[in-house]
Amino acid sequence: MVGKSFNTLEEADSFYYDYAHTIGFSVRKDVMRRSTKTDVISERQWCCSGKGKRRMMENIITLPPKHTHSKDVMRRSTKTDVISERQWCCSGKGKRRMMENIVTLPPNRWCLARLRVVYCPVMMRYRVTRFEAEHNHKLIPNTYSHLLRSRRNCMPSHVAHVMALRKVSVPTCHTYEYMMDQAGGYVNVGFRAKDLYNKLDATRREIMFEGDTEAALAYLNGKCDGDPRFFCRFSVDEDNRLCNLFWRDSTALIDYGCFGDVLLFDSTYNTNCYEKPLVLFVGCSNHLSSVVFGCALLMDETIELYTWVLETFLSSMDGKQPKAVLTDGDQAMRSALERVLPGCPHRLCSWHIGKNVTANIKCPKLSKVFRRLMWDQLTPHQFETRWASMIEEHSPTNAGWFATMYKKLERWAETYCRGYFFAKMRSTQCCEGTNWYVKDYLKRGIKLVELVPIIYRAHCRLRNRLKELDYDSINSTHVLTTQLRELEKHAANTYTDNVFYLVWK
Repeated sequence: MVGKSFNTLEEADSFYYDYAHTIGFSVRKDVMRRSTKTDVISERQWCCSGKGKRRMMENIITLPPKHTHSKDVMRRSTKTDVISERQWCCSGKGKRRMMENIVTLPPNRWCLARLRVVYCPVMMRYRVTRFEAEHNHKLIPNTYSHLLRSRRNCMPSHVAHVMALRKVSVPTCHTYEYMMDQAGGYVNVGFRAKDLYNKLDATRREIMFEGDTEAALAYLNGKCDGDPRFFCRFSVDEDNRLCNLFWRDSTALIDYGCFGDVLLFDSTYNTNCYEKPLVLFVGCSNHLSSVVFGCALLMDETIELYTWVLETFLSSMDGKQPKAVLTDGDQAMRSALERVLPGCPHRLCSWHIGKNVTANIKCPKLSKVFRRLMWDQLTPHQFETRWASMIEEHSPTNAGWFATMYKKLERWAETYCRGYFFAKMRSTQCCEGTNWYVKDYLKRGIKLVELVPIIYRAHCRLRNRLKELDYDSINSTHVLTTQLRELEKHAANTYTDNVFYLVWK
């Protein structure tokens, strides 16, 4: 080997790495010297990764802890079984054993195997000046050569492939299995799954070099450049840290102008590492499907913060107010709605009411009577009569809960909700469905800079579904089955498919 020459350093590097993988050891770069006149690398050396020696640990002396008390002596009478003597002492009492010298034996270190090349200006090539082939440790068999550190290399293309698949909810472990299948086995992949996770983590840290919040706001600012009607507003605390964030795009503004008569207002958890509630403003489209009007991240669920986000939402929608609002049973939400939208019809989610019924009413017969009161279309007089009869007949033990529900019956009983337009919605399931779309992309502990683009992609997914429904309604023809053919044909041409089936029934 001494005297052999290479055209470039890359050629020498590739040669020694291939040689090491064939023989069965791992390589790392060692010495490099550069010419001060020509700035050309004049000397380069590669060595076995076994080169070096671990430091030997010195004597370790553990000092006694701070002055605290602990229980010491206790004697108990053998006749009466009563404690006859008790002693407490300082926890510093006694003497701890000093650990002996801990010597870590170097696992076959100081391996001298190496390759050194020096640049020859006359030949304009790199010439081998030293080559050590002997190792003082066992070499790796060919069966394990693909696990050598110097052979494992996770390329940027692999990371880009994983990131692209993660956007459509494909886990990293499944992507690695796919790469293994395409390569023809684990031996041919070129890296381990742990290497891929480490590379992804490093890439993730590079993305957030400016800070999580700054990067997320920079992403939203980028949206503003391409969308003149994009709206974003945030607030900070005394330490200039992000507290609350609201945003919506121009498509949401158009959707709210078309479908903003009924507003669903709900929050969800465990979407980010800061445990900020994700608030969604959702409506019902002309296909009876979910449509998102805006999103917000709040510091906490208080009346003041809900008031802030509602006022910000209405301000972003040019002041247009909904005709009805549907929420869950959160008291802070209800108080904020009374502040911002006084007199607006407000209905509580029937699904949450049903869960409360199951939790508070243990009698199946009483639960059935209560549910009928919630759903039956009665007059106010009939409702009051049945309610009084239910209380008198069953004498519920949980009278406090029944009294609380009676105070807000105008928000959950079908009797008192009739006459208001709620777009055929009785629960916040549209919000729950939207949350499902969002959470399909999320994992617990996600950063803010990752959360905002994921929410945007989830909204794009919902909007694409709306376009598909539009296409199907425009390009489909219903089979007329009733005797009122002209009326049925007019309804088929006027309504969307979902609404037509609703009217047809």
